[in-house]
Parts: sequence; structure tokens; C-alpha cells
Amino acid sequence: MPVSSSRSLAVLLAAPALAAAALPLAAPARAASPWHRLSAGYVNTSYGPSVVRTGSGELLVAWTETVAGAGSTLHTRLVSARAVPDAQGGTGPTWSDLGADPAAFLLAGTPAVAVSGNQDLASTNPRNGVVSLLTAADGRSWALQPGALSVSQDAAGDSGLSALDDGTGSPVVAFTRSDGAAVTLHHGYDGALPTAVPDTSGPATGTAEDAALVRDAAGRVWAGWYDGTSGSGQGVYTQEVLPEVGPLRHLASSVYQEGGAPSSTQPDPRVPLAARVGGGVWTAYAGAGGRTLVLAQVDGTRQLTLRRSARVQYAGVSPAPGGRLWVWWVEGGSVWATRTDPGVTRFGALVHRAGPDTPTRTAGDGGVGVAYGPLDLVVNAGNAVWSTRLLAGLQVAVRPVSVPAAGGSVVVSVTDAGTPVAHARVAVGGVHGTTSSAGTVTLRVPRGKAGRRTVTAQVTGSASGSASLRVR
Repeated sequence: MPVSSSRSLAVLLAAPALAAAALPLAAPARAASPWHRLSAGYVNTSYGPSVVRTGSGELLVAWTETVAGAGSTLHTRLVSARAVPDAQGGTGPTWSDLGADPAAFLLAGTPAVAVSGNQDLASTNPRNGVVSLLTAADGRSWALQPGALSVSQDAAGDSGLSALDDGTGSPVVAFTRSDGAAVTLHHGYDGALPTAVPDTSGPATGTAEDAALVRDAAGRVWAGWYDGTSGSGQGVYTQEVLPEVGPLRHLASSVYQEGGAPSSTQPDPRVPLAARVGGGVWTAYAGAGGRTLVLAQVDGTRQLTLRRSARVQYAGVSPAPGGRLWVWWVEGGSVWATRTDPGVTRFGALVHRAGPDTPTRTAGDGGVGVAYGPLDLVVNAGNAVWSTRLLAGLQVAVRPVSVPAAGGSVVVSVTDAGTPVAHARVAVGGVHGTTSSAGTVTLRVPRGKAGRRTVTAQVTGSASGSASLRVR
């Protein structure tokens, strides 16, 4: 999948496989913040929000709203590093048909959004159908830039649109045309409409949808997409596209048998991709009957799996501090998430939050550069866009698991995805203690009646965890 580049926007913008089975996880912990409604107007349930963390630590959220009788409009909102939405949102132009999935990104450090769609109904308008660029230094006052980010005037934008900075201030865009034949890439910007920077097409895998891009720690750009055709060739595909073209990879675990035939779960609106701090690119999707969460490295070398009792939908993944990864998904009306250990060898405690309505699309950011590395999550639910913050959960273990009614000592271990947690406040039956650097504390349980006691653990920046202790 060759790509070509052009000059950057610097002047313009100066204003071996590892599989983990289901793990014993602590009881789900509560989210750290309530749901905040970000949108004011109508958001179609099939529209996907996108997010990017700005240089000041704020989360920029972008989405499309339908305007009755007038078309559709780009809307944005900044969410602070404390997970509080800004009172003043941003608004872009209203077009006759703005694409459903705007792509928020930073271009030369400036907030930017790539959009597609039709500016008006004129068949001679060169703006119609191409990928366009909007920028706003303040993340609110959006200006349409003069050039285009595609040659094609068939950049549907309703089947995946993604954009990023190649590391030099030059944009890279991935999208799918209405024919779905292949992912189309565009690298560079010349400020012209139509642009002289060519588009390039990737390999034809069947039907390309949900295009996505990510740049890893080494500066390489990876593309991901979903093939929705029937048969064993469906599922998630990935490929390195810059600076060199790597081998095409089909992630076979994204295809599973259902009803005696191959099946898969569409990511929608984009294949989730995350560049891990320290190296490696990962994706997440549903596998094994649609009731397994799969977290997989895109080169096919490693994956973790987590069995679930309900269908896994709208999965996402984002880098977190120290090499960890946040992964999330939707089950029914709730959003679930977990954060891995630094080496991505195991999942941590599950956390979850019931949605404000049934979530249909998600986006998130794993808090690299934000204190404690929380997950800031955005969902489309009930024809509106919402945000919340989740904190990583604690896993608590008690040994022995029971004490006599006369009382006895127990050792409580507190971990975060297997990593010992120091200075955690542990309590049971009115007795308190603090964990050591090894993540353990010994508590003397007083005399009491037979029954169950709850051992709780808390530490700043994490959701609380608990375990059960039996008094016999």
C-alpha cells in the first residue's frame, strides 16, 4: 500500500503468541465520574464520535449532529483533565450532508478534524465528496482550510475515516469509498482544491469498512480495517503503510463459527488501534462466538482473551501510562473496561458503568499524561454524545479465606493487574491497615459472629476493590 507525501501544514497552522484465558477478576468497581451530556442536538445512533488528547491535557471530542431541514453540522467539546466538559462547545460549518464519522487529531500540535460529505447539492462543487480539513487553535473556533485531503470525491466517511500527523506535520488520512473495494490512503497537503497529492489504494480484501490509522512509538504508521464479506476471509485486517509497506495481516481470531458458518462482529465506526507506550500496536475485537473480548497485537504475535457471558460490541483500546493498555466494550446497556499490566500479559480488575442509554458507538483515551492514567470514555447513546471517566480497579485477595469466630489474622494482598499496590487503605470489620511496598498487609480480625465479611481496599487514583472473608 504505497503512499506519497507533500509539504506539511507548518506554515498554515502557525496560527511468540501469548493467550490468556478468562482471569479471576475482582467485583466490578464504580466509575469515578457521572455521565456528562456533551451534545445538545440530535445525533443519529449510527454516528461515531472521535477523540484526541490535546497538548494541554484536555480531551477534544468531535461528532456530527443532524439539523432538521438544513443538513448536518460538526460539533466539538473539550473535556478537562479532571473529566469536566467545557461550558462552551465548538461548532463547524453546516453542510447538506456531513459525514457520520469525523476524525479528530492533532496536526503540527494544533487541534484538527478531518470530515467528508457534501457541502451542498451542486454537482460541480469540488468540495463535495472529498475529505476536508478543519482546524481550531482553541479547539472551538473551527475554520475550513482551502485544500483537500483526498483526490477522490467518493470518500463516503460513513464507513470509517481516520487521520493523523505523520510526525513531520504532514497529514495521513485513511477512508473507504462507497464501493468498499479497498482502503484509500492520502498522505500530504498542498492547499489546493482539487489537490495534486495522489490517493493510493490498499489491497482488496473483499469489502473494506471502518478504516483506522495509528502511529507507533517508532514512527511507523499502521492501517486497520474490517472486511464484512461472508466466509473465512472476513474480520479485521492490519498493515504497516508508512514509511514502508509491510505484509498484510488477517487477524484470524476476529472470525468465529456461529450457526455452522464463519461470522464476525463489525467494530464500527473504526477498527480500534492503539500504539502502546514502549512499542507495539494493538487492537481489540469480539471473538469466539461474539462472547469473547480479544486484545491482540496487530503483527499477530500476542493476544489476550477474556470470556464474557453476553455479546461483546463496540470494543476499543487506548494506550495508558507505563506500557499498560485500556480496553473497553459494550454489553447490552453497559460499558465495561479493564486495564492491563505494563507488559500486557494479563488483564486487571473489571470496571463498568451503566450507560445513560444503550451505547451504540464508543471512543476513548487511556490517560497518557494524565494523573493516574484514567480512561476517559465517550459514547453515542440515546441520540446524544456523553462522556464519563473510569478508574482502574484493584484486585484484592485474602489468605486464609476464613477465620474462626474467636478471631484470627489474615494477609490481604492488593494488586493492579498483578502489580503490587503500596499504600492502599485496607479495612474489614472496623480494623484498618495500609499495604507495604509488596502490596500486602496483615490484619487481626476481632471476635465476631459467623458469617461473611467484606474486605475493602482503596488507593488514590483507582476504583476500590473488595474480597469476601468467611467467619466460621
